[in-house]
Amino acid sequence: MPSEKQILEEIVENTLKALRLAGFTVDNIVYPEDKRSIDIVGSYKGVKVIIKASVNTSKITSVEITDLKKASIAYNATPLIISRLHGKSEIEEDVVYNRRGINIVNEYTLQNYLVKNEKPLVENIQGTYLVRINPEKFRSRRIELGYSLGEIASLIGVTRKAVYDYEHGRIAVRIDTALRIAEVLGEDVFEPIELLSSSREELMRKIEEDKPRSPIEKLLYIFGRRKGFTFYKLLRTPIDYILGGRNTPLSIIYKTRNRREFRFKIEQAEKISRTINTKPIIVRDPSDVELIEEYFGVEEGGE
Repeated sequence: MPSEKQILEEIVENTLKALRLAGFTVDNIVYPEDKRSIDIVGSYKGVKVIIKASVNTSKITSVEITDLKKASIAYNATPLIISRLHGKSEIEEDVVYNRRGINIVNEYTLQNYLVKNEKPLVENIQGTYLVRINPEKFRSRRIELGYSLGEIASLIGVTRKAVYDYEHGRIAVRIDTALRIAEVLGEDVFEPIELLSSSREELMRKIEEDKPRSPIEKLLYIFGRRKGFTFYKLLRTPIDYILGGRNTPLSIIYKTRNRREFRFKIEQAEKISRTINTKPIIVRDPSDVELIEEYFGVEEGGE
């Protein structure tokens, strides 16, 4: 029986393969060695994705979720969690789960979406299977078939008011109701789930700009404020800070004491920078922040 480590490696490999088949440029991030917030980054024609891979989502900490959300906001990327288990339940193929605004699927659902263009319709919200209705398509199909509100309500076993609600807002219905709707109107009236499109408002919920604590952080924060950046601190990625909010975010890598570890950390941070299109900057002490500001001033003056 494969170990948890082997299963995780398989999840990562399958995810990388699916992204490559869809034309994405991808990189596997392996720093820190344990409890990483980001495992995979990818980009394709302006679409950027940041992925956390896990055998079971219950083992993903709130710190890792917060890092994933911060990086996605700062880099204008879509966060995804790829996993086999969601707590005690197996993640089913073509079903989307969610945690704090981040979509969760298994690697087979991702491959179906990317390679076969099969967009999932079903989402599992706290154990309930739901399908979202597209109001315009529902109404258009009902009129095309010549049904009144009352007639269609009777056919699918809901109230007339429910049908009215379906046609005046994106309503999620339980799977049994969705099956009856599909029998009468077809599956085209449902709203497919776009895995590579997350609600920025949902991601921003409970995510605030970090407050500086150390001298380095204070200098970065002040510099960022002057230049129109937003300051984010990451805890479990090779990038320690991001100055986001502009076209090209700045990724700050802070020096570690161990020289070998620092070189490896830089190597991994550069993978993110190449793929996501961010400017990597190494900071060893406070004087380096002043050099960043000088460099940035010269660069802006030359534009």
